[in-house]
Amino acid sequence: GGGGGGSGFWGCGAPPPPPPLPRHKSEFHNPVERHETPSATPKQTPRRSGGGSLICALFHDVEDGPELGRLIAVELLSSFRRQFGASLAKVGGGTPHINLNDFEPFHATIPVVLQGLVAPVLEGLMRVNGIKMSLLLSDDSRILHCTADGVDGLGLGANLEALSNLSEDAMGAYNDVFRSAVISGRGSTRLHIFRLPYAQATLVVQSCRSTRPRDFLKPVAETVRMCVKLFKLMDNLNLLTDM
Repeated sequence: GGGGGGSGFWGCGAPPPPPPLPRHKSEFHNPVERHETPSATPKQTPRRSGGGSLICALFHDVEDGPELGRLIAVELLSSFRRQFGASLAKVGGGTPHINLNDFEPFHATIPVVLQGLVAPVLEGLMRVNGIKMSLLLSDDSRILHCTADGVDGLGLGANLEALSNLSEDAMGAYNDVFRSAVISGRGSTRLHIFRLPYAQATLVVQSCRSTRPRDFLKPVAETVRMCVKLFKLMDNLNLLTDM
């Protein structure tokens, strides 16, 4: 045993405990969220590790929001099951071991999945009452995704460019920039146009004139924010040039 002064707790000349490490600021300002998205349990899969279900766990900055994390996790899991369904079926059929090397090709699939995330975002907008069509158009007139068939990207791009230039000239007189516009003609629909900051793209949404804007503008604004987050993510991963 040791002597006084508190050292007797350690005894036999053991060194005192090290001072506690200072907490990094990221523990407070950059917490992460964990999303688990279970899939349907494969037939005859042994009930191990959560009952045999396949889980995609995604860790990300809390600033990204749970919607973005859930979207990425769901799409990654769906793509993984499409690509390796046969291998997973073998496990369910009684194969005792999984060779993780069989799943190495999925690394090349992840960028493709991330580049395709715009599609489920726009398709989700179609469930909102009053929305008839939505599309995302790049600045070089490429349709990144459209919920309707037969849309002419080049023609639409030329019209949007003319509208954007006119709006920029008008807003420039007030030291402002063009962000959005609504085109309401004599027909039964309106066009809502949103310039996406950071994305070099434009979101076009067609709505029914009989539907009040307050009934759908909130989900449309959420779609705009989600698209901007996706473009920031892809830019950070150097994936924009391949879209």
